[in-house]
Amino acid sequence: MVSLDLSDRTRFFRTYPNSFTTDDAAANLSSLRFSQSNRTSDPNDPQRIVTTTTTTTFSMSRDIAKGICQHFMDARLIENAADPTSASFKDRGIYQITPKGLHVLERFITKNGISADHLVTVFTTQPICMKLLHLERRQSDDEIHVSRSVVDVVFRRFAGGRHPNYVADPHDSRGVPTVARPYIDNLRPSDGFDRSGGIELQDVTEKGKTGALAVVKQIFNSVSAIDWLVDYSTCCCREEAGEILAHFVRYGLVVLYLDRSKDRKSTRLNSSH
Repeated sequence: MVSLDLSDRTRFFRTYPNSFTTDDAAANLSSLRFSQSNRTSDPNDPQRIVTTTTTTTFSMSRDIAKGICQHFMDARLIENAADPTSASFKDRGIYQITPKGLHVLERFITKNGISADHLVTVFTTQPICMKLLHLERRQSDDEIHVSRSVVDVVFRRFAGGRHPNYVADPHDSRGVPTVARPYIDNLRPSDGFDRSGGIELQDVTEKGKTGALAVVKQIFNSVSAIDWLVDYSTCCCREEAGEILAHFVRYGLVVLYLDRSKDRKSTRLNSSH
């Protein structure tokens, strides 16, 4: 991203700012070269500053470059500008950096002292993820370091902390607040909904065996949960996010909810604490 030319790209009379094409990415990765400088004090003379410059180079074929970009998409670092729901890196696509990608990019630039004045426009015109949860990884195999304390930290952010992140306050047709409302399949947040505050939740009203209505609180869709973890943590794919959710279940932080109000059983999860 540091060495890529991000500019306006047009497709079907629509312009996408700060974007790049598949060809741009493949050409850049075929001969990638960038330098970073570190300034440190001379151990023999503390008043003297020593500058060390490290140059990194990569070379790869177009197919390998596309595979690398697919990993970028899996980690939600880039997305298809024309179709953000697309999960595959296509041959003739136009792509933009996601809010998560901008967070990772800004952290990399700051940490390594890289000059990136050409990216100022990108950072000032696109939304950036301000609350990205950084997960530690084992040096031996680069897997996420999982412990009960780590799972608890992730779960608190996932669950919204002290304030559950409801999509909207339920109201009836007269605008009067209600106790609960039916769960919406394929839940998508409404305009203005802040997903960074935690997984989107709703309450479900169902009939018990006696016919009485009961409210099951804080229900969320498992697919939405995976999307949230990939978007707001350093999980690099949906499989890693699924493993984190599995630990939520193992530690009793979430339990399975079976919606019996439908003819078919649909799987939901809800917070147990």
